[in-house]
Amino acid sequence: VKIQPDNGYVVVELEQGSMPELPLQLEIALRHVTQQKQDNQVTLYKGMDNRYVGSLGAAIRDGIWIIEISGGEDGKAWRIASRDRIEGVTEVSVQPAVYDQADQSAR
Repeated sequence: VKIQPDNGYVVVELEQGSMPELPLQLEIALRHVTQQKQDNQVTLYKGMDNRYVGSLGAAIRDGIWIIEISGGEDGKAWRIASRDRIEGVTEVSVQPAVYDQADQSAR
């Protein structure tokens, strides 16, 4: 994940792993750990080289954020999340977690 906080531009590069196909779009949510009014979410669309791009439409303040990427098709949802400090242009590696859509929890 690459975030440009001055304009909210976001690029996610996704590895295919065991997925038969990468989805055409992803959701990314940025949640500030102490300032809920700063939370933002946007749909990213697949571009070249398995990169998804989009803009949060607003600048992102420096600080600690929960970054959550989610997707899914055919009733199979997945999500990966990370807690990271965003300061200036930031690149973050987000690792997968098992997600059970039935009970809405990550394990």
